[in-house]
Amino acid sequence: MENLYIVKTRMSSPNYILYSEEIDDMTSQYTYKFNKEIRQQISATRGRYHKPVYEGTANFHGLYICQEKHRQELQDLMSKANREFQKIDPMLSAEVLFIPLDAGAIHNGEMYSQINSAVKGQIYTDLLDRLKKLADSSFKSRSKSSLLKMVDRMEKINVLDDPEISLKIYEIREMIENETLIPLMQDLESEVDKVKQRGAYLEL
Repeated sequence: MENLYIVKTRMSSPNYILYSEEIDDMTSQYTYKFNKEIRQQISATRGRYHKPVYEGTANFHGLYICQEKHRQELQDLMSKANREFQKIDPMLSAEVLFIPLDAGAIHNGEMYSQINSAVKGQIYTDLLDRLKKLADSSFKSRSKSSLLKMVDRMEKINVLDDPEISLKIYEIREMIENETLIPLMQDLESEVDKVKQRGAYLEL
């Protein structure tokens, strides 16, 4: 099993306050460091990079976990974000931190099954939600391509390289390729129910 890391990002906030003044017991006045336009640029930059960093990680009770092989990809992404922040203002920044986990202890302990169940729940729930959104519309080639890209991202979430999950992802990809979406949704609903019955934590 590859080395695992908790992923933490730090990105400058648009709401940097220079000083505040208490007007009365009910009212306070704040003066921001940046004007409205700059704050909007900061918020937009944060929004562009927050989701891409975390969408390929396993969410375990609010801790985002990645494998060693994906560290550089996330580092490059946050370096790009940092350069964009610096263009807005030199005092702004973005960075990603990788906190190592003991892979051996995880593999041999109870945490392995807990993380594994959380990974299953995350993958199956995310895919099921996406398929439900497509259920009311015609399934176009663009939708199919988007789903297949999503399945590719799901492989990154399988941080324990669990063979059962790898096989399931392969089967999901095949069903999307063959456009057998109704059976796929039924299958995913069944898998989600199994995870819930085991008491896994799901981010719904």
